[in-house]
Amino acid sequence: MTVRRALLAATIAATIACGRSREVVSSQSTIAPTTPASADNNRTSHDDQTRVSGHVSDLAGTCPALTFTVFRTKVSTTSTTRFDRTGCSAVANGVAVNVEGTRQTDGSIQAALVEVNTHAR
Repeated sequence: MTVRRALLAATIAATIACGRSREVVSSQSTIAPTTPASADNNRTSHDDQTRVSGHVSDLAGTCPALTFTVFRTKVSTTSTTRFDRTGCSAVANGVAVNVEGTRQTDGSIQAALVEVNTHAR
């Protein structure tokens, strides 16, 4: 699983570095592959965790309560959202970001973490 995450992170970084915007969605399961099928009823809230990467558009709101779109996915931030070292104010239209959060019933993402990619063109 760790190798897959490292490969996913490298793919995201390479995609953003090349100036391409694309959605990368990953669902994380807390159930180990060797767990019996009956354990499916014990899933935690981590099952709804997802990621998206791309360029910000349709930015609205003021820090820390922002809404924006990343590759056709609406993203919302709150006072509990963590921002990387660049901070909330670095989020702007056209900026490349990696977002991790919880998928909502409407398909949007409630961001837990927003990372601004300062190396993207």
